[in-house]
Amino acid sequence: MVRCVLLDGTEIEIKSLKEINERGIGDQIKELNCVGSQLKTLKGLDKCVNLRSLCCENNQLKTLEGLEKCINLQELFCDYNHLRTFKGLENCVNLREFNCPYNKLKTLKGLENCVILRKINCHDNRLRTLEGLEKCKNLQELNCVYNLVGYNDIDGLMNNRSYNITKNLIEFKKLYMKMTTEEMDIYHDYLKGKEKILIKHNYDNFKKCQYFLDHKKELVERYNLVEFYNEIYLKKQKTVEGCAICCDNKFIQYIKCQNNHVICRECYDLCQNKRLCCVCRNEYQIKNMYYEKLKN
Repeated sequence: MVRCVLLDGTEIEIKSLKEINERGIGDQIKELNCVGSQLKTLKGLDKCVNLRSLCCENNQLKTLEGLEKCINLQELFCDYNHLRTFKGLENCVNLREFNCPYNKLKTLKGLENCVILRKINCHDNRLRTLEGLEKCKNLQELNCVYNLVGYNDIDGLMNNRSYNITKNLIEFKKLYMKMTTEEMDIYHDYLKGKEKILIKHNYDNFKKCQYFLDHKKELVERYNLVEFYNEIYLKKQKTVEGCAICCDNKFIQYIKCQNNHVICRECYDLCQNKRLCCVCRNEYQIKNMYYEKLKN
């Protein structure tokens, strides 16, 4: 049984797509639901020029031929069919959401004219590439897990802009290079194991996210993040000694070597070689060199 919603909101049921033309209601149909109707073709929709939404899941469709005249189609759901190509979508230039999981698709070619497509769900197919999405500049959400797509395809997919990160898209490593701090906070639990790529390619955003703050000491030590040494290894201690360079003793933070030579932080920052004490030339012990005066 096929369910139709007409432009005036009336809901009717018909036995097959052929009945659309027989009853002359094609141009009146706004929504069409033919889920599980054992369809092998969509031919019969040539008069449905005002069709906005089509649900044709659980059928036996191998192509989308029959949609050529459905130029106003905005939503298409064709899960659980036998689709191998998108033939028939050439004129669906107003398509915004397309769901085609659980088919036999090896390519996304055929979507070139769907330039305002915002969301595509194509998981559980046989895709080896995301070629076909190059012109979909308005794409915001993509679910293509459980395919054969490689990480190298992400660069072409991104079109030099960022898509909304979703749990389905998060498995592509190259997306971590483009995540914002806010997105990292949202997907906090997905960052484990991706620290290296985040530090190498997206460090400025990564060091501000909550995951980094939660694991700061571990990450600083593992990846030798020198800029945070002063923060994680800072010790508070009383001292009346003056700086070995400027002789001032009013400083707050200072550096001290294993031979107890004290250098104020201002002078230390001016030193060219920050690994060696400028007094005794001994190498600093990173975990025991940063100090701050205890307040009286």
